[in-house]
Amino acid sequence: MAGYSFKNRSDIEAVLKLIGKNPKGQIEQGVRERPRITHGWIFKTPIAGIPARSGTTLGSASCQPYYIETGGVLTILNDEAGNPQTMTVYHIGASPIAGGAYILCKEVFGWIVADMEDCA
Repeated sequence: MAGYSFKNRSDIEAVLKLIGKNPKGQIEQGVRERPRITHGWIFKTPIAGIPARSGTTLGSASCQPYYIETGGVLTILNDEAGNPQTMTVYHIGASPIAGGAYILCKEVFGWIVADMEDCA
């Protein structure tokens, strides 16, 4: 096993900062900041909603993707030509998701799955 040595404590601290730790073994404050890119999506369900799971078969529906625009405004995500688009969203819950609801989704093994629904 290779060993490394440092002449100065400041060299050790510099290396620890590079790997995201401070000399006391705690995570640096800057490392805790939230990421700029999320791995989730916002969709609006169709009028009929998304049906509940039946046994081991998930409910699904074609839903419209949305994004958050400046000022916190939900805006439909159109394709490059300006046309609305839809994506299949799966639902693992035992109760259906209402029509016209905004939902948060996440990717599970390559499938887009409803994670949170607007219950209002």
